[in-house]
Amino acid sequence: MKVTASLYEKNGKYHVSLSWMENGTRKRKSIALGLDIKGNKRVANKRMEELRQNLEDELAEYTERVLFSDYLMHWLDSIRFSIADTTYIEYRAQIKNRIAPWFAERKIALADLKAHQIQDFYQYKLSHDKVSANTVHRYHACIRKSLQDAFKLDRIAENPADKVTLPKVKRYKADFLNSKELRRVLEIFKGTAVETPVFLTAWYGLRRGEVLGLRWSDVDFTAKTISVNGSITDRGEASKKQSLRYKETKTEASIRTFPLLPEVESYLREVALKQAENRLLCGECYNQDWSAYICVDTDGDLLTPDRLTRAFPRICEQNGLRHVTFHALRHSCASLLLENGASMKETQDWLGHASFRTTANIYAHVTEGSKEKLARSLSSVLFRSAAP
Repeated sequence: MKVTASLYEKNGKYHVSLSWMENGTRKRKSIALGLDIKGNKRVANKRMEELRQNLEDELAEYTERVLFSDYLMHWLDSIRFSIADTTYIEYRAQIKNRIAPWFAERKIALADLKAHQIQDFYQYKLSHDKVSANTVHRYHACIRKSLQDAFKLDRIAENPADKVTLPKVKRYKADFLNSKELRRVLEIFKGTAVETPVFLTAWYGLRRGEVLGLRWSDVDFTAKTISVNGSITDRGEASKKQSLRYKETKTEASIRTFPLLPEVESYLREVALKQAENRLLCGECYNQDWSAYICVDTDGDLLTPDRLTRAFPRICEQNGLRHVTFHALRHSCASLLLENGASMKETQDWLGHASFRTTANIYAHVTEGSKEKLARSLSSVLFRSAAP
């Protein structure tokens, strides 16, 4: 780890300022040499270089003995406020529950880490824990980024993760409900705590965080519109009250406005009325912190992403439906749009995808039916043209 040093004067004496990077943060240390400025510059420079070299050797020794698992935990703390909350939560879950324990058990030092050991970890997860190739790719993104930061800070000579061979990722296949199943979902979720986000997502294909982040100010009953401007994220803190946070959308594509359909307008007016009644019934017990939001329970608490994720498949299965995730509602909405004449570009805008390729890759299966219709139309036209 490279250390820089400089001399400076203070109260007629020489001082040394040492500087180095640690876990992405600039560290500094000042040392008084006790030497008078006059006539001691050469001695001060020599002492400065000795201090610089000693610290550099000390930091290098630390790097050599620190375990990779311990480094990962320190690295996680260092990036806490420099990445998105959702990214941090995913990295933390991977490191604490999957990656760090495996490497800690084998006591592999950061300085000794080799590509084959990372490869062994991936192979173990694939064969023993039966994780998917997609999961291994997520592990790799986390490991490689942490090692790249170590490489930039001169903790390691190269990034061993760059030499690893990753398993081939299978093409993502979206799970979706047909129109009959979707109507059944809307029926069985009536009266449940998560009815509102299920209803709105079925109509608009919103992301989980987007539907939970809908506020009453996002609904314009006069202009007949409903807008998506942000989302709720769970930072994974111990206190759920402090853990939830509203943030604006990451991309312009995610900011979008939908028509407020008559069925949705009528439903939202009923929700507003129920919330007003609950405030009166609960009195001081009602949580006013989330009064600006649409998706709250009878006590005024905002529905959490985790609660929605767990409740949806459970209620579906309890009512005889197959196991599907909440995200399947978003796919179902998109599939119905495409099946009923929407173009892929229109569907992209509706879903808020930044990339057309994302929409095309996920919903390519839906367009197969339309291709068959086009083929039959072309055949009909050519057949008629060829007829005498």
